[in-house]
Amino acid sequence: MRLLFVTPRYGEVAGGAERAMQGFATRCCDGWQAEVATTCAVDHHLWHNELPEGTERDGDVLVHRFPITQRPAGLRFAGRSYLSQVASVAGSVWSAPMQRFLAAEAGRFDAIVLAPYLLGTTFWSAAAHPGKSLLVPCLHDEPDAHTAPMRALLGRVRGCLFLSRAEEALFQEFIKYRQQKKQ
Repeated sequence: MRLLFVTPRYGEVAGGAERAMQGFATRCCDGWQAEVATTCAVDHHLWHNELPEGTERDGDVLVHRFPITQRPAGLRFAGRSYLSQVASVAGSVWSAPMQRFLAAEAGRFDAIVLAPYLLGTTFWSAAAHPGKSLLVPCLHDEPDAHTAPMRALLGRVRGCLFLSRAEEALFQEFIKYRQQKKQ
């Protein structure tokens, strides 16, 4: 099986989602081929391209780093209109070269594992490849998680991998809410 892990930061960075993705890629894929698509950012506040662009190895894992081409103007978008929420997601952390890589290379992979849920790198990758996308949401009960674009993301992916039972229970609450709204 060939897996591609997509995360906005990777390696020796602070951040639970990023560290979990590194652990999955390097320690949980014994016998599988794992690659990572990530950005050149280290700091999750400024999102500057600090690491060199290109491909490197993390043990047996190929890590493809791409420059950030869009930094967030602000990640908080709960409470606004639907169009404003979508515009905020569109204005989140994103890498045009990474998106081109995904468009060209997605066919080589059996699954694309994405994390965390709140950033453009995850949202737009899942939109481009919903049938192959597995989301590690790193979901919290926060206002942004309850917005329509984030609910759409959670319902769009092929499946979710949860880091805890509490996270899965929160996801199930979201699903119930979506089903009730449809009725």
